[in-house]
Formats: sequence, C-alpha cells, structure tokens
Amino acid sequence: MRVAHWTFIAANRSGMYETAKELCLAQRALGLDCGLIDAFDPKTQQCDGDLKTETYHYADGADLYVLHSHVPEPWMHDGTPIIVMLHGMPHYSWETELYMQEGGNQSPFSQLMAYFNDIETIARFVTLWSPQLTTWDILDDYRGRTRFAPNGIDLGRYTPDGPKKSLAGNPKLLVADQARMCKDPFFVVMGAEWFRAHHEPEARLTMVGMPPIGGGNRVRERWEHLLENSGCKRVVAQRYGILPDLEKHYRDADILLSVTPDESRVYKEAIACGCDVVSPYLNTAQLTEEWLDLPHGDPAQSRDSELGRYMLPRAAGHLGAHALVERERTTPIWETINPVDAALVADQIAKTWEVRRRDPEGRRRLLAEFARKRYDMRETAAGMIDIYAEVLRETGKLPIIGHPSPGEVHTVVPLMGGRAEPQAGLV
Repeated sequence: MRVAHWTFIAANRSGMYETAKELCLAQRALGLDCGLIDAFDPKTQQCDGDLKTETYHYADGADLYVLHSHVPEPWMHDGTPIIVMLHGMPHYSWETELYMQEGGNQSPFSQLMAYFNDIETIARFVTLWSPQLTTWDILDDYRGRTRFAPNGIDLGRYTPDGPKKSLAGNPKLLVADQARMCKDPFFVVMGAEWFRAHHEPEARLTMVGMPPIGGGNRVRERWEHLLENSGCKRVVAQRYGILPDLEKHYRDADILLSVTPDESRVYKEAIACGCDVVSPYLNTAQLTEEWLDLPHGDPAQSRDSELGRYMLPRAAGHLGAHALVERERTTPIWETINPVDAALVADQIAKTWEVRRRDPEGRRRLLAEFARKRYDMRETAAGMIDIYAEVLRETGKLPIIGHPSPGEVHTVVPLMGGRAEPQAGLV
C-alpha cells in the first residue's frame, strides 16, 4: 500500500504541517510506503530535517491520498480514494467565513461542505480531536464516513529533557498559541494578571507566537497598546514572535495558558515537556499518579453505542470511533471554567500552581508519562493505517505494508499495549 499525503510546507509555522510530517515519518517507521507532497509545488522536492518531500510522480502509484491542506488537480479527481484530515476546528472555519476575519481565506467552511457532499471522491474524514467528532458527523449528514484517530506528537522531540530557555517569574506562565481569533489569549492574560495581583506577586507571563512588532500588523499593535495601558503590563514580562524551538520554552515554564477548546498541538507539546495547562476547557490540575494506573473507559458502555439508529449505512468503523472518543472523555483533564470571569481563571491557575509547587520535578515527570500514554504519534500512525485498510477493503484492494517475501504479506496491527509491530498475515 502506498499513501501520498498532500499538504503545504511550513516548518515550525503550522501545526497542521508538523502533524502531517510526524504522521508520515511514524507510518514509515511502521513499514508503510508513504510520502509527503507539497500541494502548492508538487514538482519540487524539499528537505525538512529527516523528511524529504516527494514530487507528483510519487502520487502515480498511490493507493490512497490523504488531504491535509488540499489535493490539486488533476490528482483530486483522478479516481484515487481520498481521506480528509480535519485539522481545523469546525466552528472556526464557520466563523472565519461568516465574518471574513482572514483576508486570504474567505470560504473555508464552504470548501469543507463541498468535501462532505462529495460522496464519490472522499472516502473518509478523520479528526484527531475527540470533542469534534459528533459535529463532523452532523456535517457529513450521518453518512458514517467520520473517524477518530488518537492524537499524537513526536515524543522524541517533546520531552522534559534537553535545553531550556530561562523564563521570568515564579511561577513561570506561558502563552504559546499563534495570535488568531480562535486562540486569542485575552481571557487568560486577564486571569494571569488577577493571579499575580491576588495570589503570587512574582508570577510573570511570557507570550510566544505574536506577529512581529513594527510591521504594521494590527493584532500586534492592539496587543502592545493593551499591555502598555492596562494592569496587564505588570504580569507580561516577555513577548516574542513565532519561534522554531518552543520545546525549550515549555521545559522551563510551569503553566501554559490557552483558550483553545480541544487538545491542540500546543497543549500536547507543553504537557509532553512537563508543563501544566490551564484553559477554559482542559486543565491538568486533577491529573495524579494514581490515575495513570487506572483502566480508562469501556467502549462497550459508550453513550453512543446505538449510533446505528441514525447511521445509514451502519458502519462498524464509525461506531468504533465513537467508542474510542467515549474512552477519551474519561481523562481527568476535561474541567470547564468560565473564562469571562478573570478571577475564576486566576483561581484555576492558583489551584494548578498549588499542586505543582510541591514537587516541580515530579510534576514534570508525571505529565511526561501522561503524554507518553496519550500522545504517541506511533499510535496515531497505527490508527490511520487501520482506516487506510478499511477503505482499501471497500475498494477490493489488498493493503500491503512493508516489503513481503514471496507468498508472505506483512501488515501492521496495533497491540494492546499501544505499540504497533509487523506480523505475517493479511489485513
């Protein structure tokens, strides 16, 4: 089986690209023939560390395409089944188009709906964010094409061990999202200042991912005006643009602050590097060592176990996706707070800091172990391979992974322990 991933190349500037790159490398490590093609420049090979992109010639022998940004013509309609990776948040795509907030991206939601209504070309839609699955179900009009795969990152890069920056404050607070409407840190910056004023006067906040200063960017100009003319100036110590080495900041920070409503890459990267997280939707304060050893979730008890009532056709893979999401919900990180009330955000920061300050190094190790269990890109790769195999079975093709000897087919199957190893047999 050959899988061609189509995306744009944006090293250290796009979470979508980083996920596509890490997924491609992890699938190769499992024995899958896969490559990444620059959808904007398919004639050119590019290098990014240990990944070299392929040219459009690689697509000629592909059994499947994975659409990350887009698949250009003529490949979009050359008859190859396409799996759409749903990297964006459904509400943000809707909001962006409705209110025209991004000049170069005027119709992202319409494009999504065009994909959902293309029942000939698009075989599957895959989300890596469990809270979004049911929304994607609705947008797919209950056709049963949506799937969920575990949400991983490269745990070899994001680890508590390694070089770190020296951030200001005690505790050291961090904002690391790129400045966009769906991730605007206004609420958590207010909470950080209230926390400084009423809990820990030495607390300081470092902001990373801001547009460059002096370039006429309205977002940066307004943030500079806010920080210089309000009480927020007392807590914000440092602010930077987009950086290529965020892991160095995560390793020195105590608490990441964000408003993203799901487990974004920034959350996962920070946790894997040993940093706690406070957000309106996801908070790590209740994560304990005892929890790591507990069994989590029973797919048989899923609240969505009767999806077949509205599913046409009834699809085992789709039911399994919802069961996996149900298991994901059992993690004690899903704690909601009202971000409009800065005092409540400050209280959550204080609660998290109280847990962390007792044993900062032990806390870092606990969070890294949580990430090892939940955010391993190898599990994402294995989950995606299962989806590829499902699609190819429908087309009547035999998915071959690796380089088999005569009379033998090597496939990759996920093991109970979360690893995936090759074994002889048929998918």
